Amino acid sequence: MAAVMAKGVRSLRVRAPTGERLHVEVRGSGPAVILSNGVGVSFSYWKYLAPRLARSHTVVLWDYPGHGGSERAADPRTCDVPHLVEDLEAVRRAVRARHVVFVGHSFGVQLVLAYWERHPHRVRALVPMFGTHERPMDTFFVPCMDRIFPLIYRMAVEGHPAFEAVWRLVQANPLRMNFHLARLAGLIHPTRCHWEDFAPYLDHYRVLDVRAFFEMARSMQETRVSPFLARVDVPTLVLGAGRDLFSPPSCSRALAEAIPGARYVEIADASHAAPLERPREIGDAVVGFLRGLRGSRGRRRRAP
Repeated sequence: MAAVMAKGVRSLRVRAPTGERLHVEVRGSGPAVILSNGVGVSFSYWKYLAPRLARSHTVVLWDYPGHGGSERAADPRTCDVPHLVEDLEAVRRAVRARHVVFVGHSFGVQLVLAYWERHPHRVRALVPMFGTHERPMDTFFVPCMDRIFPLIYRMAVEGHPAFEAVWRLVQANPLRMNFHLARLAGLIHPTRCHWEDFAPYLDHYRVLDVRAFFEMARSMQETRVSPFLARVDVPTLVLGAGRDLFSPPSCSRALAEAIPGARYVEIADASHAAPLERPREIGDAVVGFLRGLRGSRGRRRRAP
């Protein structure tokens, strides 16, 4: 593991159990909070929340294999939830955080929940936001995506020429055009999501490992965390967005209802990109939740 410092941010290279080096950034001091991204995303969605949390906490951001500054996985099939849970555990050990608040956006929702099931003694609290606990393709905004996706997945992992041509077009398409298309389609808020905030997300597709992307998406659809949600025994804050077409608010409400004692907050006028669109409201909700954890590890007693 190597570390460098830049403007108050400590950058680490953490070795994953499968061998690739993961890019990790640490800022602030205090109780640890680890932020886990969505699929296909680097740190851009944490632009506002990370610095706010760093005023009172040690904030850790990390890139999945094939994303951002992390190395590509030698075998993209290891870019699934079980392997990424152990990558997350490697990140936790590297920053020497004993008990952690785990925040996950989109794909990160399933990841942090699966992490709790595998390493519950390391979890101080959970903040799943703007995601679903299983089968996201079933509620995806594209009709019948749950039936279409297996074909797209096969074309992607097999390098089908038609898929390769479309992917090159996505990567080469002018970024502002994609931004305006996303606005028109309602994927992001038409006025609250600004170009300078969303551009890094679009630009990330130029370097994204497409095999890792689709293996993660496949794992999202296949992973089931519902069987153990009733056993989650740590304070949990679930955030949903009223205009979310990727993970509708009904998914977030169902998740909150399935976890005993979970608190639910819905950001009404926001899309899946809510961390960029409504940063003050989200920051207030998360900071208020974290303040409530002071003076304790945050764990509830397990039922006998």
